[in-house]
Amino acid sequence: MIGLALLAALQAGSADPPPAPTEDGLQPPMTFACHVSGPAGEAHLEGRIVRFYLKMAPGTGLLAIPQSGSYTDHVVVEIEPSALSGLAGRYDVEARFPLETDKMILTLPAAAATSGGYTLIASPARFGVGYQAFTQLRVERADSPTTAWTGPCTTTLPKPGKKP
Repeated sequence: MIGLALLAALQAGSADPPPAPTEDGLQPPMTFACHVSGPAGEAHLEGRIVRFYLKMAPGTGLLAIPQSGSYTDHVVVEIEPSALSGLAGRYDVEARFPLETDKMILTLPAAAATSGGYTLIASPARFGVGYQAFTQLRVERADSPTTAWTGPCTTTLPKPGKKP
């Protein structure tokens, strides 16, 4: 409820942008494990997603910023090495949630060894303990969005009160 109140306050329009999130505002991580297949075969992806608290008064809420037709949420995504070249790493990005859909979209920058980054599209993004659990993942290369790997996922949400 606090997050919704914060979202409403942000939509009402504030002249000052919210403060930048800091690592000491991290929530406990959620983990994911996906088995995707595509034109180059199959890959098993594992990782974790950590959300930021908005650095204001304690307990104020989470950093969720409304944008035209969607809202964004600042996250850190960590992906373990897999068969998908250049995808592994730690990314400090904004997750985008288009309104009227059940998708969470993460656009990851290119790693030095690859020609383009990746876009991860998780669905259906369902809220739980401040996170979005999902059961399907689509992975697209930024330099070739028509080439994609898709497959099922298992997500594990953190226990409330557990520290990262």
